[in-house]
Amino acid sequence: MAPARHNWPDARAFSILEAVRRAAPPKARLLIIERMVPDDSGPHLTKTLDVGVLALLGGQQRTRREYTALLERAGFVFEREIGTPADVSIMEAITR
Repeated sequence: MAPARHNWPDARAFSILEAVRRAAPPKARLLIIERMVPDDSGPHLTKTLDVGVLALLGGQQRTRREYTALLERAGFVFEREIGTPADVSIMEAITR
């Protein structure tokens, strides 16, 4: 399971990430594979998915800034985002 999956609202995603952080050793690496919501105001498939996830599951797709804030709040340090040709990103964070 990807800890901060988009089908969880922020409070639940934070609780999951926080539990992962408590169980992880120092300097552990966490990888999250997800479609990122672009920061621009133009149309994008991920923005359409965001509306569906919200309506059906109460969750949300997230921007890089939103993921960074969520990870840092849970005790991780966001390291980098790795783009892929599959229109998903791999976010890498480490435990503090």
